Amino acid sequence: MGRYLDIAKAMKGHLVPDLGYEINEINEISPLADTWGAAAPAKIVLLHCPPGVPEAWAQGVADLFTMAPPTPYTVERWMGLREDSYRFVSGWAAQARRLGWADFEVFGVHHTHPWARLDCMGLVPLLQGREVVALSEGQATIKTVEDRVLTYRRKNGPRPDGVCLLWELSQ
Repeated sequence: MGRYLDIAKAMKGHLVPDLGYEINEINEISPLADTWGAAAPAKIVLLHCPPGVPEAWAQGVADLFTMAPPTPYTVERWMGLREDSYRFVSGWAAQARRLGWADFEVFGVHHTHPWARLDCMGLVPLLQGREVVALSEGQATIKTVEDRVLTYRRKNGPRPDGVCLLWELSQ
């Protein structure tokens, strides 16, 4: 328990992604004026992730909460993508890693045409608010808002040319 208190104390002044609040003191938060404002100081995001989530995935998703939306994304679409990423990391990432899913199969997009190149998209960018309901070594099952089922099949192979991870879009 002491370790978590130390982490919380170390997070003083950092962004809490789900709420858009800044931690000023333990259990004291204040709203940020503008999460992406040019004058806003750099923020560090701490995500609660279950055991087994790859550190690079957790850090990458945390970075999404401090990034401004890259050029092809509207603010609304970017915020939805962040939420989908966070939900996946908190619920399915550990299982995906155990099953051998690669970074680009989960978080990949084409570096210049992230929405246009479906052949380069990983699972998370395709979610668009939909829910993963099952994950196996070869595929993910996604439930739509209409209660239909979609199947995403893994790419299986090396990372394709032109593919970057969501958090690499601004680089």
